Amino acid sequence: MKKRLVFGIVMVAALSLSPTAKSDPLTPGEVVKVDGPAGTITVQHAPIRHWGQTAPKIVDTFRVAGEVMQGMAFNALRPGDHITFRAKRVNGVLTITEADKK
Repeated sequence: MKKRLVFGIVMVAALSLSPTAKSDPLTPGEVVKVDGPAGTITVQHAPIRHWGQTAPKIVDTFRVAGEVMQGMAFNALRPGDHITFRAKRVNGVLTITEADKK
């Protein structure tokens, strides 16, 4: 039992310290369209450098992770709202994993 607990603690610590999405900077953007039933947001945003994007303005449609929808009041977003967000590809789909409304 103790070995399982220690293993669990080590795994959680390792995952929380891994240099993944938290090390990526937040990207500023402007909401273009919100599709609540589909759970997507279309955002005009600055380049996401770690994805190799270089254009000054990019428009992408992102799926929104469930916890982000809860925390950011997803349904309160409107076109023209300014947000900062962190995104990653989840199973090949662009997904916002963290966001704040300015």
